[in-house]
Amino acid sequence: MHNRRFASLLLGGWMGCTLFMWMVAIQNFSSVTRVIAAPSPKAAEIIQTLGEEKAGGFLRYQSSEQNRWFFETWEYMQLVFSIIVFLTLVFARPRVMAAIIISSLIMACLLTERFLLTPQITTLGRTMDFMKEGVETAESARFWIYHQSLLQNQLKQ
Repeated sequence: MHNRRFASLLLGGWMGCTLFMWMVAIQNFSSVTRVIAAPSPKAAEIIQTLGEEKAGGFLRYQSSEQNRWFFETWEYMQLVFSIIVFLTLVFARPRVMAAIIISSLIMACLLTERFLLTPQITTLGRTMDFMKEGVETAESARFWIYHQSLLQNQLKQ
């Protein structure tokens, strides 16, 4: 019984960390708008030198790279979580096969996410980094399709 409680604790922590990662990604992009709108005196000099459009593009690129690193690292951490949850459930007494099967499916989703979806999203995202906002291209359409798949995969977990 304690193993299942431990697995539940891990799942709760996992969900909390996932929500935190979503907030981090949103705030990284929001911070670009905040910095451009109200920069410190030194930042204002740099923005004025580069121009608001180029400075904003560079800051969005930096936020994108930071988010890519955060999410790739988080995916590896999720794999560790899924392995620990799986092993905890396998060694639980009495064994609940439905929970073991579900944890196996979650692990399969994570592997698909990490090694199929995320590399595509990263590649497409980098092609879009310095595009003007609001411009629709074939790459941006594909990016958002992959991004939606990733989001749906996260919600299933």
